[in-house]
Amino acid sequence: MISLICCTNNLKTYEEMLLNSLKAQNIEYEVVLINNEGKQYSSASSALNAGAKLAKGEYLMFVHQDITFQDPCFLMNIIKHIDNLNGIVGVAGSLEEKGVVTNLRQGAQKQLGGELTLSEPMKVQTLDEVLIACHRSVYELVKFDEITCDDWHLYGVDFCLSAAEKGIESFVVPDEIYHKSSGKISLGYALSLRKVLKKHRKTFNKIYTTCSVSSTKPLRATQYVAGLIWDHVIIGR
Repeated sequence: MISLICCTNNLKTYEEMLLNSLKAQNIEYEVVLINNEGKQYSSASSALNAGAKLAKGEYLMFVHQDITFQDPCFLMNIIKHIDNLNGIVGVAGSLEEKGVVTNLRQGAQKQLGGELTLSEPMKVQTLDEVLIACHRSVYELVKFDEITCDDWHLYGVDFCLSAAEKGIESFVVPDEIYHKSSGKISLGYALSLRKVLKKHRKTFNKIYTTCSVSSTKPLRATQYVAGLIWDHVIIGR
């Protein structure tokens, strides 16, 4: 069985999108819902780790509340990908300088969420947090870092990097979903990125995410994060 773990701050959105979409799936699943409307959890890492403790499935999928699956075989396909690839899978990720790889569509206009589409699984450095799935044994080996990622950003990126340091690879798979939100860079994102860059500096020269590409070298990392804050928080581009 696969367990879907979702932290929600809007039950209506969750019910209308993720929950309603799940009704068409053709295999057994469970949903572990972490209701954070009262802001009990201060970070995605802590909320999702709490959800994983409650999950009963052999496979774990961490998902956003505002997505819908386009195929009734989606969950079954994800399990097959996990077994075949023996790694972490998602629906959007970053492939070095080439850009974001995904078949995901997002926003009101349902635009493609990246520069590159795919017809078969593709290895990437990191996955977008919209959907990340793996075997329970992989999660237990890595888990979400509640200290480095103490906000609502980059917990999936850090998860993939930590897994890579243990020899576990990450892949974007071609299965399509719709994501209502297109996301944006915030102060929280920039501050979380600074901590992720510092944590993985010894292993990676650059870290690629679906929103940013940065060197991990101290000076360049500081300059890059400062630029993000200036462009997206102060000026508001």
